[in-house]
This record gives sequence, structure tokens and C-alpha cells, in this order.
Amino acid sequence: PYMQELIEITKDKIGLNCEIKARGIAEKIIKILNESDIINTTIISSFKRKRRKICSITRYR
Repeated sequence: PYMQELIEITKDKIGLNCEIKARGIAEKIIKILNESDIINTTIISSFKRKRRKICSITRYR
């Protein structure tokens, strides 16, 4: 499913663990999570240090 579909199915039922693998997608994911009001119930992870830093900074704007 698409990210928005997944959010609609799981919102208020379970938390998500969103692993960022692709370049340039972290900001888009953060925006979707913020707009869907599930940013505080989502774990955002990545094996790439730079992507983790982007998520950390973007999450609190």
C-alpha cells in the first residue's frame, strides 16, 4: 500500500516503524507523518547517519 493508505489503516490502532532507505525521501515522510498527526507514535529509523540527522532536524520544525 501507499504510505497514506497505510496510515489510514493503522492510525489509532498501532504505531509505525518507518525505515528510511531512499535518498531524498526523509523530508517527504516527515511531512506526511506530521500532516497525518502520527509523528509522535512513529519510530523513524535509518542505517544511514545523514538520513537520521535529517529526520531528527525536520521532525521538530
